[in-house]
Amino acid sequence: MELRNSSMETSITTNNSMETSIITNSSIAVHYVVGIISDGAKEAIVIINHVVLNSAIGLFGLGANVINMCVFVKQGLNNSMNVSFFATAVSDLCILATLLWLNICLNPFIDNLELPFVFTEVQYLSAGWPHGCAARITVYRVSLKN
Repeated sequence: MELRNSSMETSITTNNSMETSIITNSSIAVHYVVGIISDGAKEAIVIINHVVLNSAIGLFGLGANVINMCVFVKQGLNNSMNVSFFATAVSDLCILATLLWLNICLNPFIDNLELPFVFTEVQYLSAGWPHGCAARITVYRVSLKN
């Protein structure tokens, strides 16, 4: 199959190997491979990776950080090392909490709900930004821990 647009001098060619070539007037060929996996397989991979595996690992990390925080409080926060490790556990807890919410937001079944708002924007504002901020705080805290 071949499509040509004479006004923009662009040619799109598709052959049997599921490869699409787009050639523009500047003679640059861009190749796209179409149909490597189906949409159902992609959805299954997203569900398994984000919703199941990442959430399970995140819940384990959340529990471990809560236990660490309890241990450091019980030991007392009068030592600088305990304060430092406690702060690291708190910032990791914030990272994991936002990551768990992000994994819930990445569930493809949420797109099937007919919500009166764009859920991607809610995900971006309530999970993406806080996760980025918490990750930066952890990096700064760990790198300046001398």
